[in-house]
Amino acid sequence: MNTFILIAAFIAGIIFKVIFPKDKIVRNYVNKYLIYLGLPLLVFVSLSKSRQVISVWHIVAIISFSIVSNISFYYYIKRLHLKRSSRSALFLCSVYGNTAYIGIPILYILFGSNGSAIASLFSLIILFFHYTLGLWIANYYSHGRTTMCTLMRSPFLWGLLIVFILSFFKIQIPSWISVVSEIGVLAAVFVVGAALVFKHLNFKIVKYTLLKLIIAPCIMLIIALVFKIEQFLALVLLAAMPSAFTNTSFAIEFKFDEKLTSSLTTIGTLLFMVIFFVFWLFKV
Repeated sequence: MNTFILIAAFIAGIIFKVIFPKDKIVRNYVNKYLIYLGLPLLVFVSLSKSRQVISVWHIVAIISFSIVSNISFYYYIKRLHLKRSSRSALFLCSVYGNTAYIGIPILYILFGSNGSAIASLFSLIILFFHYTLGLWIANYYSHGRTTMCTLMRSPFLWGLLIVFILSFFKIQIPSWISVVSEIGVLAAVFVVGAALVFKHLNFKIVKYTLLKLIIAPCIMLIIALVFKIEQFLALVLLAAMPSAFTNTSFAIEFKFDEKLTSSLTTIGTLLFMVIFFVFWLFKV
């Protein structure tokens, strides 16, 4: 897929948000398509073509990264002079990036099916930690209590798990499935652009975003080198993903700092798109 088309889809999402700032119908329909069809099919096609890329060491490295990053950011954020709800928001945005909506399409563009297969595995593992340990810590920050009730309500997590299992069977993939999965790449990037919020931005937001962009990839790089992962660049790029959009939903549901969450997501996404463009230039 042409990268300029991908960038055009991202810009189209931003323009759509500017023209229709209160629209929820179109974005909700596109989002449902991605959750229930587009991204799961992309994951299925990628894993079916690239099963040999995934190894036990990938799984070990991703789990290790999740544990180390949770612990590292927990103690770092605990030392900051922030209100409790802001600590929760900053923790989720620092540890749990958008490895699905942005990670899977971007790695597909940069590394082909091998890249999106790694991103799919990464997303599956990180989503599990996100909906369990991540929310457990975030709620402990804000309320001194914990919850793990959201894992069962995530259709995308279960969709990923199902297609991950199906990909190990020798199923002939019709051409239309590949077409629909590639449309999912454009739809995901469009949703990313349409979800950006350009309010409440300041220097602290940029500082926290840059720290996440430096610390998380460094943790992943060290772990990948320890386990001698050949595709370490893909894993490092996934570690640098901006905050997941679901973090804003969790901020609303659990009364974390919603403004901080949306601002970190916006700045992180814009900075990452610049990083992606640089990666693409060097790759070309």
